[in-house]
Amino acid sequence: MPRSTNDTSALRNDLERYAEIAGVNFNCKMVDQVLTVFGDVYADPKSWVGVRTTTEPTGKRDVNFRYLNRSTEHDVVERLRENGMVNFRGHPVEDLHSDIIARYSVHWGADFTVSHGCQKIWALLPESVPVEDILGLPHLPEAARKHHSHFTRYWMDKVSLIALDFWNQSVNLYSGLLRPNQLTKYDVKELIESLSFAVPSDEELLRDTEALAAYYTFSWDYPGVCRLCFL
Repeated sequence: MPRSTNDTSALRNDLERYAEIAGVNFNCKMVDQVLTVFGDVYADPKSWVGVRTTTEPTGKRDVNFRYLNRSTEHDVVERLRENGMVNFRGHPVEDLHSDIIARYSVHWGADFTVSHGCQKIWALLPESVPVEDILGLPHLPEAARKHHSHFTRYWMDKVSLIALDFWNQSVNLYSGLLRPNQLTKYDVKELIESLSFAVPSDEELLRDTEALAAYYTFSWDYPGVCRLCFL
């Protein structure tokens, strides 16, 4: 829908209502700060804005409100730091952010929750980048580099988006778009088994074959893949 400079107040009201419906704590002070600091971005026609929740039980789910902005001049981390919403403490995830800025011209975005604030920072690559180039980023978790052969075997030859989690100190690498019906149920099952994750039901495997993309989560203190998700 069209957005204007007044849309953040409407968004705030909607978020409060969504939180009530989902049974999620609505942190008024935090939401107001986000919409004050990033209000111009949420109202910018160049931004894609989305709201989501999950089917997790009450107490485990949240309501997210996120954006991606198509301007390459906007750096969400700089705003977060200037407004005391994130503090750098010398962790490699901070250096990885610098690596990305130094190497790529990206579109920035952020994912906030109504209960506790910023969850992830998104760096959208205007064009997908070969996975070998991404694995060459100096401060990427070593676990990601160790999965190079896995990526090339399972259609992750390019990366379209990088998500940085400064709070959980992890990083997500998103595949490029998957072709319709590119994955079979057996492909998905083999991929999951190759990472030593529990194989879900046939019903879920079939849903995963309809995914548009997939992403892997890595951290600096775990040697394997922390999480695999199909989108």
